[in-house]
Amino acid sequence: DDPDGDAVATAGANVIITEKINTITKKIDGIQPVVFFRTENTFLKHIGTGKTRIPNPNWKEEWEKLRIQLNPFVKNKTIAGFFLGDELLCACVTLEFIEVMAKTVVEAYPNANIWYNEGSGEVVKPSKCTNATQFFIPSHVSLFSTDIYHYSYEPGWVSTTIKKYYNSYIFPLLDPTT
Repeated sequence: DDPDGDAVATAGANVIITEKINTITKKIDGIQPVVFFRTENTFLKHIGTGKTRIPNPNWKEEWEKLRIQLNPFVKNKTIAGFFLGDELLCACVTLEFIEVMAKTVVEAYPNANIWYNEGSGEVVKPSKCTNATQFFIPSHVSLFSTDIYHYSYEPGWVSTTIKKYYNSYIFPLLDPTT
């Protein structure tokens, strides 16, 4: 979060994730970034003092209000897509509800990119609190990423670690016919 209250997270060169309407058209170094609008706080709410999240009981109404505000930015392609959230299984959100989130966004914006990021450990073995026995990429998700941190800086780490992980856990989940 910026000190002025604009929630913006960089997600790569000229790509930002935001959940604030007033930052959608904000330029970075004079360049209009690719914007992914973060939706998790519309669909989910925190419970307790930890990071556990549950479906927001008012998510349908809140989504409809937000969608009306976002329509012009989707229509003029200022918003390139929607970011469902980061490491939601770690927060005990079920894969089934993540699927509801993605489906809801796609129903409103059929051509939108829907991005979801999850922790690498959750892909291998989802948290018990999600009641999932096996990870799957929810339908309607068009972009999926996972966090794998590089702490050791050894040569060839991407080939030995990332490639092996994706070959073992991510690529088998993808539908070869799409």
